[in-house]
Amino acid sequence: MTMLGTILKAAQENGEANRPVRLIPADVVTPAPNLKIRLMNDDKLIMEGEHFIIPESLTKHTKQVTINGTNNSITFHNELQAGDELMVVSLQGLDAAKYYVLDRVIQWE
Repeated sequence: MTMLGTILKAAQENGEANRPVRLIPADVVTPAPNLKIRLMNDDKLIMEGEHFIIPESLTKHTKQVTINGTNNSITFHNELQAGDELMVVSLQGLDAAKYYVLDRVIQWE
């Protein structure tokens, strides 16, 4: 590698090190089971669900609870729906092909 190449590579790595976390606005284009999420409101950045880590709280899931000494199951129907706005994070240094969905977001009016 040339001296210039080494300097450019070091500068690039330093720039990435200064931005270890990127917050990315996103929205759901298609709900599961064929989940598609658009990043930064750009139709060229529509990604398949396999590229995302989704928190359990944004899925249909069942929890065991005890109410007044009685065990019960509660099913939460909180799946992502088309049009849901999200905040997504990408972490530099980890699997660049994966994005982590933090939560749904709303614009406060």
